[in-house]
Parts: sequence; structure tokens; C-alpha cells
Amino acid sequence: MKVWIDITSPTEIFTRAEWPQGVPYPGIGDTVLLRKHEITWVFSVLERTIGIGHDPVSNGPGANVSIKVSSSAPEGFRW
Repeated sequence: MKVWIDITSPTEIFTRAEWPQGVPYPGIGDTVLLRKHEITWVFSVLERTIGIGHDPVSNGPGANVSIKVSSSAPEGFRW
């Protein structure tokens, strides 16, 4: 199943970032280390919502996970 994640930080929103298959979605209270292009973003999950439905691109099942996190992405972090 294709999974996308939306991350809302105190200063910005990252939308429709593809989540790696087989990696559990972060839950409320989890500390997450997200690494992209040699930059690591560390945050705690404050809120989480999961929606399951139909992925119009692959014509299969899909999910969207929206999380609100405790800290903003470090400078230079780009999804």
C-alpha cells in the first residue's frame, strides 16, 4: 500500500512525502529522526491522524498519515 505523510511543524508544512514501505508510522509521543540529504531532523509527534482510502495514481489502496510535530525542520532540510 502506498503511504504518504503530511508533517506540520511550528513553522512549515511538508505535504505528500512518501513514507518508506515497511517502516511503522510514528505515533503520538514517539521521537523521530528523519534524515534527508545529509540533514537530520529530530522531533516528537504531538498529534497523528491516519486516513485509508484509494490511491488514484496506482489504482490500489493508499493511506495518508498527518502528524503535528514539536520542532521545525533544520535549515536546509528539503523534502
